[in-house]
Amino acid sequence: EYPKVLIIGQTFNYTSGSGITKANLFSGWPKDRIAVATYEKIEDLICEKYYQIGYDELKRPWPFNYLQGKKESGPVNISAFRSKINSSLKTVTNPNDSSRYRYRFLLKSSYHYFLHFFGAYHKICISKMSDKFLKWVGDFNPDIIYDQLSTLASIRFLYQLQRITRKPIAIHIMDDWMSTINKHGPFYFYWEKVIYSEFRILLNQASVLMSICQEMSDEYEKRFNKKFVPFHNPVDL
Repeated sequence: EYPKVLIIGQTFNYTSGSGITKANLFSGWPKDRIAVATYEKIEDLICEKYYQIGYDELKRPWPFNYLQGKKESGPVNISAFRSKINSSLKTVTNPNDSSRYRYRFLLKSSYHYFLHFFGAYHKICISKMSDKFLKWVGDFNPDIIYDQLSTLASIRFLYQLQRITRKPIAIHIMDDWMSTINKHGPFYFYWEKVIYSEFRILLNQASVLMSICQEMSDEYEKRFNKKFVPFHNPVDL
């Protein structure tokens, strides 16, 4: 009786609010009726059908493509993934890794701030459907597509996928990312208009609208005149 759900974006984990909420929401769901297409690091195997969204779907235009990571796209080999996890548990952490991580994080944050300020971020950070991804989705043949959404690129990605597959979609609002997705700069009001316009179009296509709490549902009903079902993140005491 469980529908086959394709989850886009954030995957299951126990380290972030959205990952924990998603893990609790789908707790007890049959593994063979869940598939996850994620651009994040895979951490927990609540299901066993994953697609790594990578360079084929997130390729940036020249010359920005030289500055992005070249994460490989494609279905994840679960057996190889388990072996990799087991071997990583035996690896000793290098104390210098944390300082290198902070340095990379600072550079990445500065780069993204530059793109946002000059209005280029939403123009170059786009997502597209690859043939490999569409074949993977077709093989799974979901009954519904679920997405928490967090960027303009994710709005457009889900809209494209819904138009191609004609599958119903469920949108789950976590943080009020609509108030933070756009950064201040000379093109702030232009991108605000674009984001809200495309988000409203996607809401009209959705079969299920959810939020993280009743207060969020009330606020989004005021803004978009749509009913959102609240799902509080439960804690198993």
